[in-house]
This record gives sequence, structure tokens and C-alpha cells, in this order.
Amino acid sequence: MFFSPKGLYATLVLPITNLKELNPGLLTISAGLGVLDTLTDYFPHQFFQLKWVNDILLNHKKCGGILTELIQDQSQRYYLVLGIGLNLQTPTLPDELWSIATTIDMVANANYSILLADLVANTLHRLTNQTSPHLIVEYKHHSNLLGHKITVKGHQKAHTGFVRDFDKLGGLILENESDNQLLTFYSGDVIKILY
Repeated sequence: MFFSPKGLYATLVLPITNLKELNPGLLTISAGLGVLDTLTDYFPHQFFQLKWVNDILLNHKKCGGILTELIQDQSQRYYLVLGIGLNLQTPTLPDELWSIATTIDMVANANYSILLADLVANTLHRLTNQTSPHLIVEYKHHSNLLGHKITVKGHQKAHTGFVRDFDKLGGLILENESDNQLLTFYSGDVIKILY
């Protein structure tokens, strides 16, 4: 769920020249780090984190999100559609969201156009460097899940356990609570976090 009556929303459509080298997990992680680069530049005293796989958090509450989709046009060309949404100024949230969502309080005279330009530049920079060996290390540093007990819903089943790591492709490695087996998820929804 994403609620943001006043925020910053951007959709980037990027051509994909080599489909075989495309890694959806690394694309989302790279974009998330690009967004965090921008937010920490603009709001250096705030505590931002990334929640696998596509949420931006401020003080453990969702303040934004990233969506990625691969599309193909009639000419058989592929494109990455990357959507970014940030809650910048929301005077009120619905009652059911107060415990899980928040806003980034922008200075009243802040220039949204400059913020957007920096957001796009940082995100594109991260996307073009997604094969960096430091990418997953940086992601782990900004993750709110590493070492925590969570419930993640995969394709059809929910699993509870501790997040032990993220693999080189951005997969979440969970130590399953029921049998201590390590499970790797490349997509899914984290539906519960125990801090």
C-alpha cells in the first residue's frame, strides 16, 4: 500500500540493450541506493533505510517505494520501467497507516525540480554501476532486515525466520524458523518484522 497525496513521483523508462545481463534484484537494489544517496544528501540528519525489496524507510516507517517492470514494445525492444514515489509532505495519513508510514518533511521553499533532477542522476548512476562488487555490501549496510526475525511471503507460502544475508544477486537469505534450512527469495513481500 502506498498513500501520498503530496509527494514526488517519477517514472523512468530506460532501454535495455542486453536482456541476458539483466538482473531484476540488482536493478531494484541499485535504484534504492540511488534514492537513498539523494535523500541522505538532502536530509543528512534523518535515518533512512531500505526494506527488501522495494521500500524506502524513515525511522522504520515507509516513506517511499520503488517499482520495476520490464516491458516489450511492438518492435521487440525491451525497456525497464522504474517508478519512484516519496511521501514528502502529507498533513494527515489515514488512521490505519500511522503506525507503518511517515513523510519526509520538506522545507516549505524546497525546489522539487532540483530534488527530482538529483534523484534521477543518482539513480541512473547507481543503475549503470550495478555490477559493482560493493553494491551488496552497501545494501546490507542500509537494510533494516539483516539479523531480524521476519515473515516473508513467497510465491504461495509464508516463511518465518531470521534474515542471515543477501546474495550477490540481491536475494534475501532466510534461516527458516521451522527447520533451520536456508531459503533464498528473489521476490516476495516482507509482511512482518520483529525488531
